[in-house]
Amino acid sequence: MSLAALVLLATLAAPASENRPEELLCYSTIFEPFVIQGEDRIHGADVELIEEIGRRLDLTIKIELRPWRRIEASLRNGAPDLQCAFAFFDTEERRTYMSFMQVPLHVTDYVLFAHRSSVDRFAGGALPSGAIVAVNRGFHLPQVIESAAARGEIVLHEVGEEEQSLRMLALDRVDAVLTHRGVGEHVLRRLDLEGLVALEPAMASRPAYLVFPNESKLSPGNATIALGLGPRDLALRFDQALTAMQEDGTVAAILARHGLSR
Repeated sequence: MSLAALVLLATLAAPASENRPEELLCYSTIFEPFVIQGEDRIHGADVELIEEIGRRLDLTIKIELRPWRRIEASLRNGAPDLQCAFAFFDTEERRTYMSFMQVPLHVTDYVLFAHRSSVDRFAGGALPSGAIVAVNRGFHLPQVIESAAARGEIVLHEVGEEEQSLRMLALDRVDAVLTHRGVGEHVLRRLDLEGLVALEPAMASRPAYLVFPNESKLSPGNATIALGLGPRDLALRFDQALTAMQEDGTVAAILARHGLSR
């Protein structure tokens, strides 16, 4: 048995708190195929990973959808009903109000999507002067994109989700869409949009994590307190469960079901 599995068994064998909550509330936003809003339930690769972590830790994790910016504001300001959120990039600023898992849920390969006929304009990662690039509102953007926008070389057009931005691209209302490669390809297949392709190379690759509010941001009624654990200890338990899932093939199987490799 692996070390991660042994540590996880020891963790689960620890006495449970008498006031243990029935569920933890976790926020995310639509990011297909990681988070998908179905007719009767929220599902997707990240959702399945988190639900399996909860099963292994004997926790029910309830997931609700919010815009990225509202989720981050709730973490920053200490919303009493928020116990976890996903998936966020690790930054020095965010560490002042978020406790990060050490094991990522997935890796985000940021690429530009454009018309096949426009590939030469973006050759070698070039950003054509005046190009309008659609980005998700609240996204933490690659430095090359932020810098080009700050210099006025490109124009950023914020949208709510990839379906909106890729439809705009198909209608020539923007020149490119910045998003996760797997997300863009998934939405293109679902919408049956032809002639749009992912451009190489990737603009950036960054791991994305499930996070918890920092100890200083926990309100007295927050359910994580009833677990008898601080956010960092809770993150450690989640890390142990996710590591065990990687080792026994569960993570790879869930990602493969959604056409993802990482």
